[in-house]
Amino acid sequence: MKKTALWAVICCMLLIFSAVVRAEAKIAGKIDPQDDKQIIQINLKNGKLRGIISKKSLSNKNVESIIFHSVMGEFSGEIVEKNHNWIKLEIPGTAARDGGFWEIIMKSGRGYFLNPDKFEITKPWYKKDGRIWYGNYQKPELRFNTPGILTINFQNNALPGFVSTIKKENVEYLVWNPVSDWGKNIYTGTIAVDNLGDYYCNFSPEVPNSGKGTVLAKMKDGSEVWLLTSDTVWDFGDNIAIIDDGSGALLEYIIAP
Repeated sequence: MKKTALWAVICCMLLIFSAVVRAEAKIAGKIDPQDDKQIIQINLKNGKLRGIISKKSLSNKNVESIIFHSVMGEFSGEIVEKNHNWIKLEIPGTAARDGGFWEIIMKSGRGYFLNPDKFEITKPWYKKDGRIWYGNYQKPELRFNTPGILTINFQNNALPGFVSTIKKENVEYLVWNPVSDWGKNIYTGTIAVDNLGDYYCNFSPEVPNSGKGTVLAKMKDGSEVWLLTSDTVWDFGDNIAIIDDGSGALLEYIIAP
C-alpha cells in the first residue's frame, strides 16, 4: 500500500515536471522592463533565434544589437551575455512604464521584429495599435486649469513627451513659452513627485486665460528640449488644440471664465 502511494506521488511529480518543461518550451524568451532599462532574453533552438517574425531562421551569431521603438523615442541596446541556450540583450534608458515594440538588428543591417505574444513579459501589459504597453502605462497629461495654471502630470518615472529623452535630475525647470512673450521664460515650473510616485509640474505665475505656445525643458547644461506636440503621446485637456501657425505645431487653449 505504501509503495502504491509512493509511486502515485512520483507519477504526479513527473506529470507536473513534464507540464512545466512543455510550457517553458513554448516560451521564446523573456522581456523584463526595469526602472531604467530592459533586459531581453531570446531563447535559442539549435543556435537559431526564437520568437522572431521572419520566414527564415536567424542565427544568434549574426545579431548586432536591439532597438526599442518607444513612444518616448528610440532606445538602442546591445548583447551582454549569451550561451548555447539563449542570448541576452540590455537596453538602457527605458522607463518602468512605457509602450513600444522591439527590433533585432543583424550584422547585415537588416532588422526583424520580436513577436511579443511568444515572450514572457514580467510587468502587466496589453497590446494596442501594434505596441506593447507595460507597467500600467498612462499618457502624460497636460491641462490648462482655472485660474490659469498650466499643470503637467508625467505619470511616469521618466519624463515622456519631449523630442528627446530627458531625465529629471538634468532638468533645471520647465517653461511655458507663449507666442506673445516668446523666449522670455516668464512662466516656469519645477518638477516634483507626488505621494503616488508620479512626477508632475505646476507653472506659475498664472498663465493668461487664452493663448498659444508650447512647453520646453530648460536643462542644467543650458540646452533646451522641446515638447513633442502630439496627441498620440500626450493626453491634452479638452480646451487645448494643436495648431500650425506656419512656424511649427503649437498648443492653443482657452480657459472658460
